[in-house]
Amino acid sequence: MVKNPFEKSTVPECHSVNYIWLCPKERGTERSATRLPLHYFERTYKNAKKYQNITFNLWFDFEQLRAADRFFLDSHRYLFDAPKIKICNLREIFEYSESPGFDPDSNIALYARADYARILVLKHLLSGEHNDIIIYSDLDCEDIKINDSSVRKTIETFGIVFGHSGASNVCNGYIALQGEGGRCFMKEFLLPETQKAFQKNLVNHFGAFSKAIKGFVKKYYPDLSRSHLGEVELPLMRRRMPYNEDMYEGVCATKEARVPGSKELV
Repeated sequence: MVKNPFEKSTVPECHSVNYIWLCPKERGTERSATRLPLHYFERTYKNAKKYQNITFNLWFDFEQLRAADRFFLDSHRYLFDAPKIKICNLREIFEYSESPGFDPDSNIALYARADYARILVLKHLLSGEHNDIIIYSDLDCEDIKINDSSVRKTIETFGIVFGHSGASNVCNGYIALQGEGGRCFMKEFLLPETQKAFQKNLVNHFGAFSKAIKGFVKKYYPDLSRSHLGEVELPLMRRRMPYNEDMYEGVCATKEARVPGSKELV
């Protein structure tokens, strides 16, 4: 049996799932009515309907959104009967709003900004003494599995669960944190490693996340394999998600011409 060095809070739990979408810079060649990938959001609605007792947040930088983007976003949520998903503004998070890396003219790669923003959302929601499970999930996660017995056991023991995909055992496309273990992982490892990667202007922060996991396990659970914390399987990158193409024709771009983390999109 693994000894847990962190005390569990007795404060009632209020779990949340958080998604993020950052828009690439406008290039003046957009032919769609909105830059938001509405077809990607279908899977978030599916998860929200499956887990009715969980709070679902969809985070945007409101300074990036045009009136048309908000119109189509709200219309899409209405069409799919998903009003319980809360639309949140990243600019309300102090570290986000104060960082030059998120300014409109920033040259930081889009993937890097998204990787850092998800950590700031987790940190923002993880503050306090509560024992909530706070989840960040990529939009393509088929099932957040918050009620899965293996996921629950892992996060209650270690305070952290992450996703895995393909041959990789570590993926920052799904991060669940809880209680003192989660706050310790955030403060001592995840936030510092992510900030260093952001300052170095790395294209993405996969390496920073892997290094943070390694440091946490080495310090608190030296006899444990990192793979024990990777409980949620994610689809392989750039796998096509099912949706009705005709429905989105002319509304939003449903085919990516380049990898969304490349310099060409920032």
